[in-house]
Amino acid sequence: RKRVIAGEVCCVQWSPDSKQIAFFRGALKLTGKIVVSNADGSDATEIATGFNPAWSPDGARLAYSGCLPATSVCGIFVYDLKSKTSSVVTRDTGGNPQWSARGDKLVYQSDDGKGHLNVFIVNADGSGGKQLTKGTSNDGQPVFTRDGNFILWRSDQNGTAWAIYAMTADGANPRKVISDVPADPEYWGRESLSTGP
Repeated sequence: RKRVIAGEVCCVQWSPDSKQIAFFRGALKLTGKIVVSNADGSDATEIATGFNPAWSPDGARLAYSGCLPATSVCGIFVYDLKSKTSSVVTRDTGGNPQWSARGDKLVYQSDDGKGHLNVFIVNADGSGGKQLTKGTSNDGQPVFTRDGNFILWRSDQNGTAWAIYAMTADGANPRKVISDVPADPEYWGRESLSTGP
């Protein structure tokens, strides 16, 4: 049985059935591979080049951020574990994707075209993309609540101080829920929030 090789590892995610893990392995400042293994580290398989893997609720797919080889196309991808193929969901340099409770949408962070990092949502097939936040600095690390009704994200409040915010799943009624939650100054874009039951 093949074992996971030690190295720089980040962004570990349990599969919904708790039998497998997905994680990033490589140089955090550069590039690396998305790896899937059994929970004990055996049978590790590199499935794609990218960052921030996230399991779909049914455990059949992994969303991740990456780039198409030998191209300038970067964004959100979905890897199908059965067919062993990846599909492009966005082409907007998006990162840190997280699934909705039904597995039909992805929330993620991306540049808004004006040099600001904001929260976006898209259908899992790439249709229906929408920008949800309008910050002028850093709004990222979005995640759905377990019931799918709300999205939480971390904001530096336009450069003033880090806080956790919540909004409804359609982007309405944003509000601050936790103040004073500083992010890692170098790797905050690789960190993820998580929600409980």
